[in-house]
Amino acid sequence: MPLQCWRGSKWNFIALDSLIQQAESEGKVDVYGYVSQMRKQRCNMIQTLDQYIFLHDAILEASEGFDTTISLAEFKSEYDIIKQDQLTGKGQLDALYLKLQDLLYVDRNTDATSKDNLAKNRCANIIPFNERRVMLINMPSDYINATYVDDHRKRSALIATQHPLSSTVEDFWKMVQTQKPFAVVTLCGASAVDECNDKKSLPKFWPTPECRTKEFTTVSVELLEEAELEKISSVVMQKLTVHCKNQAMYQSKPADVDHYICNFWPSQKTLPTDTESFVKLVAMIERRKQENDDRQIVINCYDGAKQSGLYITCHALLQQILIDGEVDIPETVKLIRNDQPMFIPHVDQFKFCYEFVSRYVDSSTQDSAVFTCL
Repeated sequence: MPLQCWRGSKWNFIALDSLIQQAESEGKVDVYGYVSQMRKQRCNMIQTLDQYIFLHDAILEASEGFDTTISLAEFKSEYDIIKQDQLTGKGQLDALYLKLQDLLYVDRNTDATSKDNLAKNRCANIIPFNERRVMLINMPSDYINATYVDDHRKRSALIATQHPLSSTVEDFWKMVQTQKPFAVVTLCGASAVDECNDKKSLPKFWPTPECRTKEFTTVSVELLEEAELEKISSVVMQKLTVHCKNQAMYQSKPADVDHYICNFWPSQKTLPTDTESFVKLVAMIERRKQENDDRQIVINCYDGAKQSGLYITCHALLQQILIDGEVDIPETVKLIRNDQPMFIPHVDQFKFCYEFVSRYVDSSTQDSAVFTCL
């Protein structure tokens, strides 16, 4: 089981080793009792709630006694077996997903539910944890419904956020100007916005060739270029500059950002309607992320979770393929849910993650030029 160092200190590993031994010898564990005993010897052991939760999650996974890691060389044959099981009604993926659904996440999002911030959330149950929320700078309120998410390479490498409400468009662009990601991925593209009857609920928040600059009190957003991607259908790429209007403010430098507007995923659909375009887009943006010093990506969708969570999971799986030559899909879903528990809310999305890896492996093996020349 991979244990990521940023999830805790060396004391996590000491505690975990002892507690697993206790489970094996006694058939039970006492996490609270063991941590209390550790702290009597050294008060700084297990310092945070995340570390304490990590111990429970790791013990639970160790007690289940199975490894869900699949090497790239074995993935196709393993996936063929999984698909055959699905046809015969065994439902291996359904069972794995149910195990993930049994995991509990501590409610740590009181900032998002304060009276002043409630109206800024599109969905009352999709809100950021206090310690993982992005904070606005030099704004009347520092709150935006946006969550830092870790990927396989880096802490807080991604930002997941909702498609802005008409009242939070300026907040969105202020976040982009201060965070300075290299890319913004809008999964509810122009087609989804045009189909929406309530334009205030799902506004077209980006500049267009007809209106090349969007002006706000604190920032302006300028469109420099716009074109459809040649190798990925139904995706428009814009080059934008987001300017801070008060140059005396902290972090006032403009942000140059690539904005990808996706038109292959209706806002209420669980899965993208064009899997090939989705796979190519994730692969291309990961390559460009590496070329841009591993700067952040902002991913937004209707509610900030359903579509964004699937994109982020597939992004992390692609990194595992490139770095480790293997993938662990259940573990990846579990880890990203530490940042936003509402990611991957449907079993069909969990199954799609396997299809994503299969499509990527097949495409990169049979036609590597598809990914190297994007």
